[in-house]
Amino acid sequence: MQLSRPVRSERTYELTQGVLVDAHVCRRQAHGTQDRRRACEGHDDRSTGAVYREFVPLKTFETDFAGLPITNEWRLFYWRTTLLAKGYYWSSASDEAKTKASIDADGLRIAKIAARVAAEHATFFVIDVAETVLKGWTVIEVNSGEQAGLSEIDPETFYAALREAVERERILDICDACGVPEGEDHWFRAGGDVICDVCDKAYSRHPMDERHIGYGGLPMFHLICNGSLVKT
Repeated sequence: MQLSRPVRSERTYELTQGVLVDAHVCRRQAHGTQDRRRACEGHDDRSTGAVYREFVPLKTFETDFAGLPITNEWRLFYWRTTLLAKGYYWSSASDEAKTKASIDADGLRIAKIAARVAAEHATFFVIDVAETVLKGWTVIEVNSGEQAGLSEIDPETFYAALREAVERERILDICDACGVPEGEDHWFRAGGDVICDVCDKAYSRHPMDERHIGYGGLPMFHLICNGSLVKT
């Protein structure tokens, strides 16, 4: 019996759409008929902390030279609950399979649900989701961001988003340490080419502050190094 690729994470996370598998499953699912049977039945082994989930057939485009199914699976990188970048998982897939691959709003929704849970325990991580044969989506894997490959994600796009997320958090830490007031009352308007007194970078190169969302669901302000909010 074929088993789906198990979830790898440091903890077991329960979601509204199912259960993510603990890291121990990576080793346990590979050994023995008994383990395979328990995995398909959805077994909770409290003696080891492992949780097995039901096998769910995935939408498959092709198989590779080793017989591995190439599915409609996507990798999404998160910094806490902020989506940094996403891309098709299977770099080894044929051009035809990559053309067929796509992720819809439901796939993004499932990933967002998983990210909210994972963000309670981790800062930088990946969520892999895949389309099932029944046209729904399921979480395949939760893993540490620093240990995950980029798959088909553009490196420049990814590292630019990661740099902005880290910079935003650095500035927020400064705000907390210095007692800089928060809120939309503490902002000013300036040109995007104005240079920051602290880092000598233009205001437009500073991260957007996602605490304040405006029209169209987009952040309203840039967060500059002294903790001020700037509308450019």
